[in-house]
Amino acid sequence: MIRAGSVWEARCDRCDHRYRTGTEHRAAAYAAAQIDGWAFNELTLCRSCATTAYHSAHPLTPPDA
Repeated sequence: MIRAGSVWEARCDRCDHRYRTGTEHRAAAYAAAQIDGWAFNELTLCRSCATTAYHSAHPLTPPDA
C-alpha cells in the first residue's frame, strides 16, 4: 500500500488492478481493502486474483478421492 497524493493505493501484483481509498490513515486503508477482498501476504492480490490463487491451491476433489 502506497501513498498517492491524498489517498492510499494498493496495486495487484498479478493483474495491475488498483484500489484507492481516501482515508488519511494507512491502517484504515489497509482494513478497507481487506474488507473489499484484497489479500496482503507475500503478494498483494486483488479480490479476483486472491480468489483464483486460493482455488488453485485448494482444488475441489470428490469425497471418494
